[in-house]
Amino acid sequence: MDEQTAPLAPLGPPGDPSGSSGRVPRPVVRDYIAGRTALASGDPAAALGPLESAVRGGGGRSAWSAFAEALDGVGRRGDGFAIRREMVRRGWADPDLAIRHVDELVQRGMVDEAIAVAAASTCTAESPLDRVRMALLLELTLEQVGRGPTASMLRRAMASDPRVDLGSIAVSQPVLVAGFWRRAGDDAATNGDVGDASRCWQLAESIDPSTPVGHERLGWAALGLGRDATLQVLVLDTDRKST
Repeated sequence: MDEQTAPLAPLGPPGDPSGSSGRVPRPVVRDYIAGRTALASGDPAAALGPLESAVRGGGGRSAWSAFAEALDGVGRRGDGFAIRREMVRRGWADPDLAIRHVDELVQRGMVDEAIAVAAASTCTAESPLDRVRMALLLELTLEQVGRGPTASMLRRAMASDPRVDLGSIAVSQPVLVAGFWRRAGDDAATNGDVGDASRCWQLAESIDPSTPVGHERLGWAALGLGRDATLQVLVLDTDRKST
């Protein structure tokens, strides 16, 4: 083995976004380890220098991610954002990074880019569960930025597709999935489907009792179609304004 290089899968060179092949110079490995150690010790300022050297030396996505974390840690959040944005551009974003970056974009008002990143992450996710996570991210992003009709279309497609395993995602991210079902219930209510609305809202509440489904929503569903349509509309409208 070349004494100047060593295999290190997570630190693929810039041309190798998978990080699964190629070799990284030993000095880059040492810088990365020193930076990660400083971060783990709660000293992001001490991590900056070694991690910047690792990035410049071709450390790949793990070095870039750690460098962004260190920048955030010393208050240079704009620089950390720029690093993550470049990682997404290079195709180095795993689901967790994509979720964080989309949220950053939305907070900065970069709506179209946020939607584009969420949509691309849905298409490029490697596992079925990650594809569902990214589809949920896209649905929530569309809803947050005022693209309600498009979000509703996506919800209908996801809810009717047997390949979309929302139950497995609910185990680790109950708030996200419960929110999805609450909004799906609102869609059904808007379309006058009381039965489906009730099913979705109750499912949301069972997944995460803290989700603000609202007693008014469930009361509206309990009234049932054909009893008092006017009262149903009034109750639902009042609840939407309060949640």
